[in-house]
Amino acid sequence: MIYIIIFYYTVLHFADDTNLMLTSNSLKMINKHINHDLKLLTRWLRANRISLNASKTEIIIFRPRSKINMTKHLNFRISGQHIKRTSEVKYLGILFDETLSWNTHLLQLTKKLNRAIGLLSKIRHYSSPDLLKTIYFSLFHSHLIYGCQIWGQGKRNDINKIVQLQHKAIRIINFLPRNHPILAKYSELKILNLNEQIILQNILFVKKYLNKTSSNSFSKFLKPVNEIHNHVTRSTDTYQLSKHTFKTEKYGRNSILQNSINDWNKYQILLKTDFNKCSFKEIKKQITNYFFEKYKNN
Repeated sequence: MIYIIIFYYTVLHFADDTNLMLTSNSLKMINKHINHDLKLLTRWLRANRISLNASKTEIIIFRPRSKINMTKHLNFRISGQHIKRTSEVKYLGILFDETLSWNTHLLQLTKKLNRAIGLLSKIRHYSSPDLLKTIYFSLFHSHLIYGCQIWGQGKRNDINKIVQLQHKAIRIINFLPRNHPILAKYSELKILNLNEQIILQNILFVKKYLNKTSSNSFSKFLKPVNEIHNHVTRSTDTYQLSKHTFKTEKYGRNSILQNSINDWNKYQILLKTDFNKCSFKEIKKQITNYFFEKYKNN
């Protein structure tokens, strides 16, 4: 006899971290399918003599902000034990909240950056310029750019607050007074501003997909214009990608996907080049040089 076991969730693994993800438009189906899969998971764990600590297991429901009351009746259990619902979860160092506003992550990031700024303020009097730059990259920049393509597509006001902290750190390591013009220093130090760092990441993200070195999850979205239109258009000259129509500002027009398409198309035109014919190294060099020159002129 052959048994066929159907799981509804997708398993996401990274090292010893395992997450189960299920997508549905129906809360009733979410409740039914997750509890079904948890029963099967419990059986498998018992058969392999592995224990699962239900008290340390959490579940988060990603939802639009307007759907707050629709999820209160959901009930998930493992071996009769209730699984705690949480409004935020940390995955690979990034804090995801249930509405994907990134507010919690940005709050934690702000605290880390302010601590780094405090340390830079103290040690700058005892360090050489080269050492200060190294310390900046170690204590400040590493936190600033980690996952920035994900949380950096959020509200402009929130991102600009982080940019102001970067300006402050650059002024500190250069012994510049508050409100002193700062962009020229970015060019001198060969450091990208956070906003331009996100643009670079967006463009490289598209390049990875077109080179087939990343997931094909976006295959129906990242399509060249010449694959959609049979007639020749000006946009095909620089391997433009077709844009999409979205109904919402937050989850559509300001998504990673849409911003990546916009940046890919825009900077090919500005730089008069076809990124599809360039290597990753060439794209990065062209983009960074473009912004460094722009910083100099401001």
